[in-house]
Amino acid sequence: MGRHASSTERHSDNHRQSGVHVLVFVVLLAAAGYGVFFIVGISPTGDREVPAPNGSHTRTAGAPQTLVVRAVGKDCEIVVRDRSGGVLLDRTITEGTSVQFDEPKLSVELSDAGAVQVYVNGVLRPVGRPGTRAAFTVAKPG
Repeated sequence: MGRHASSTERHSDNHRQSGVHVLVFVVLLAAAGYGVFFIVGISPTGDREVPAPNGSHTRTAGAPQTLVVRAVGKDCEIVVRDRSGGVLLDRTITEGTSVQFDEPKLSVELSDAGAVQVYVNGVLRPVGRPGTRAAFTVAKPG
């Protein structure tokens, strides 16, 4: 005759399926939460970027990053060094991408200052002329 599942086997299968369902639910809930943060402009740390009247963005909570570079034009090669001269980043960023650093002091080199927005301690620096190179240092206040 055929094998019939005992009630113990059925309960074990039900518990396994319930565990998988709970895991999937938790993963989907976490992804949805992250998506909401992204849509409204809140980072997972609670910082929120809001448009200022002039179109720039400022942080409203938490200490701002020492440096944020956001590509808004064509490609821009960026080199960022820490206070001892060690290279933290040496790559080309493309339109729509950004990099951020929270070191006490940084040295920055940009291949096209007009292709990026640069925020230093949460404040937008004046945008450079397209096609011009720029080199500068930034430091945390205090």
